[in-house]
Amino acid sequence: MVARRRPHVSRRPGRMASDRGSVAVEVALGYVPLMVLAVLAIVACLRLTSAAIDVNSAAAAAARQASLAATPVAAATDGATAATTT
Repeated sequence: MVARRRPHVSRRPGRMASDRGSVAVEVALGYVPLMVLAVLAIVACLRLTSAAIDVNSAAAAAARQASLAATPVAAATDGATAATTT
């Protein structure tokens, strides 16, 4: 007597056993690009925040140097120098 193999029955209704590999491909092609896009958006926001902090710091340094100068001309020169070096 030859034993016959029974076909594999999927655990989820509506899916065949041969659909298992296609689900992995759907996840790879569908969700991975969305996750990469989300990570890139977070990095862009962090870079913008860092740039805003740098500009604020340069403005504060320029104002500090300008306030210590004795003449208006020296204040403008010292402020511009402090802003570009910060």
